[in-house]
Amino acid sequence: MQQVQAYELLLATLALIVEADPQRISNASLERQLRNAIRQGVHAFQRGSPSASRARIEGRISEQLFSEVSDLVDERNRLAHAFLIQQFDGNAESPRFRQGTALQIIQYAQRFGAVNAKLDTEIRTRVAALPEAPEQIGKLIERLAHSIALGTPPGHAHQPGPSSAE
Repeated sequence: MQQVQAYELLLATLALIVEADPQRISNASLERQLRNAIRQGVHAFQRGSPSASRARIEGRISEQLFSEVSDLVDERNRLAHAFLIQQFDGNAESPRFRQGTALQIIQYAQRFGAVNAKLDTEIRTRVAALPEAPEQIGKLIERLAHSIALGTPPGHAHQPGPSSAE
């Protein structure tokens, strides 16, 4: 399952990267652009599906890699929703899985691991080709992270509560 979960994360990451257009010029503030990017990332990683990520990368990566990635989406869905139930041996005297289940799991791990390595290489190659982030983005990310951690809107200074000495 670790390989399957890594596959989901790598696929969502690649989908976000292939949609990034460094040539696009926006009139929105850097803060607003960053918030939108964060919102897209949260959606891709928390609510998005491998099927949606697959659709987002179609035509944007090599046909060979797309085919390998695409083939595993259905396998991922089967593993996530039905595999263990399908492998249950209902005829056995005590609860157990059918013979060969462990071997199938190992084979799935190998297939997902091989595709994950290719996805990782594709992501690293594409990230290396992106331009450097604007200098002011570091402080902006720090401010947004601080506001998330404190649960305050961005741009609002944290006001400490009254001290016990008062």
